[in-house]
Amino acid sequence: YQLEVLSNGPPMVCRENAPLLHLLHDLTGTEESIGVSYATDAGVLQQLGLDCVVFGPGWIEVAHKPNEAISKKEFELAGKLLDRTIGVMCA
Repeated sequence: YQLEVLSNGPPMVCRENAPLLHLLHDLTGTEESIGVSYATDAGVLQQLGLDCVVFGPGWIEVAHKPNEAISKKEFELAGKLLDRTIGVMCA
């Protein structure tokens, strides 16, 4: 048996009291966060001291597959949410 490590990204665990997490909960009207096993650069960014939250439009079942798509409405809603998030965090 031989194992070749191709990538070793650190896990990302968002702090419960992270302002970004609470803002996104407020803006989306959600109260719960879930953990997932996706690959992301967020763990590396978190090691630099940044709060990170992974979120976005669409459904993971179709992500990164042939014919991946999201509805125009989902895309527009995500853009508005990002605008509001930036407006609050950068004010």
